[in-house]
Amino acid sequence: MVDMAKAMELLKKLGLNSYEASAYLALVKVKSATASKLAELAHIPRPRVYDVLEKLEKKGLVKIIPQRPIRYEAIPIRKAIEHLKRKRMEEFKKEMSELDEIGDELSRELKEEKKDKIASGEVYYLADRRNIYNTIRTLVENANQHVILGGDEKGLQRKLEYLGDALEEAKSRGVFVDLKKGEHRFAIVDDEVILFLNNPKDPRLDRAAWIRSPFVAGMIKKNLGVE
Repeated sequence: MVDMAKAMELLKKLGLNSYEASAYLALVKVKSATASKLAELAHIPRPRVYDVLEKLEKKGLVKIIPQRPIRYEAIPIRKAIEHLKRKRMEEFKKEMSELDEIGDELSRELKEEKKDKIASGEVYYLADRRNIYNTIRTLVENANQHVILGGDEKGLQRKLEYLGDALEEAKSRGVFVDLKKGEHRFAIVDDEVILFLNNPKDPRLDRAAWIRSPFVAGMIKKNLGVE
């Protein structure tokens, strides 16, 4: 017997939301259905079902059967996985290329801004949110002066959940800790900066630049009004 809860969880790991996973599982069960019938079977609000089906089609999980009325059919999961793998690989290659471009541009900008002050600066690229957060945790645990975290409300909450104990311990050592709510995602720990370069739904696709430079850290703190 199919464990629907487990199947839902696995589909979410592929990047589907709850409605998309429910719609796909319903189509697998009935082979094909109209949009209105699918909304009923998958318990999806009627105004949302077309948007859900469009996203599933783009992800390669659903195909359209050109009948009247139009029907939708689930793509076999093995075939759909191959499509998703190719799409992820294309996205990954694109992100790697963008990271190289950002790194080149950042390097040029920093050299133009203050060559003598960042001659000893280093730039590294980090991938995967857990790896990025682990790097920030290590920096926080070794902080001597201050820790400044920036991001939207959800992002800051995630950081607090993961770094809360390390931040409290840093405070007990006299380290200044500050949270800056906004659209930019970053972490400044003493003279080191983590700049998040994207904001993907999949944490494994998170990317960041780790910059070791007193000048860059000082410049950002000045813009934030932190001395």
